[in-house]
Amino acid sequence: MQLELFLRAPTADEYTAVRNGGDAALRATMRSYMSGKTFGAFLTDHAMTRFLTLRANPFTAISDTEFPVRQALTPVERDRFFVSAQREPNEFVRYIVENELPWSEVVTADYSLVNGLLARVYAARVEHPFTDPADLDEWQKGVVAARPELNLAARDYAGVLSTAAYLSGYSTTPTNRNRHRISHVMRQFLATDISALAKQPAQGTSAFKIPTVQDPNCSVCHSVMDPMAAGFQNYDIGQPFSMLPFF
Repeated sequence: MQLELFLRAPTADEYTAVRNGGDAALRATMRSYMSGKTFGAFLTDHAMTRFLTLRANPFTAISDTEFPVRQALTPVERDRFFVSAQREPNEFVRYIVENELPWSEVVTADYSLVNGLLARVYAARVEHPFTDPADLDEWQKGVVAARPELNLAARDYAGVLSTAAYLSGYSTTPTNRNRHRISHVMRQFLATDISALAKQPAQGTSAFKIPTVQDPNCSVCHSVMDPMAAGFQNYDIGQPFSMLPFF
């Protein structure tokens, strides 16, 4: 465990302290590993492998209408924005853990994490001025308020679920209607495999006019999945941000 969290083996002093101090010393020693840059990298790396953010194309999940600044980015800034937006869900997880906030905020938080470049593109309000707006490793809580000049209401948030990387990584189509997205949400955050709720019929057709509602073989899953998938409406590619509350 220590090798994974801290990238080194326990020292002789740590072995002695835990051996002589019992559970309290073990807890204190483990707690000491859970801070600093190494632990932060552990959190963001595991979030990346969990959410598969490196496969995401954030540009497909935000609209030019809502974020006109992105059209004026230089090629270098576009590359930096791409990488920053991919990191956004990962930095969110790090922020939640390092600040000992409820884990539920990963999907319920009414804010996101932004660096200076993301804040500029998103026109996000942050709590404090950035020490160095060009530093991609300086992250703060940020929100996009209403912008009357663009006829846009305040942006709705649902933690990592409303980040460009998550939305583009788990995309949808007009016929899928966010069911693909919600199946991953259920698997990642609710420990539920929606396809395992019932045996799937071998035939590919149904005698019912609306199988997802009327056919018991279909509705057993869709009655759970579809209401939750509706929470992603208006989060389609290129559409303004507007999410319904999940929980």
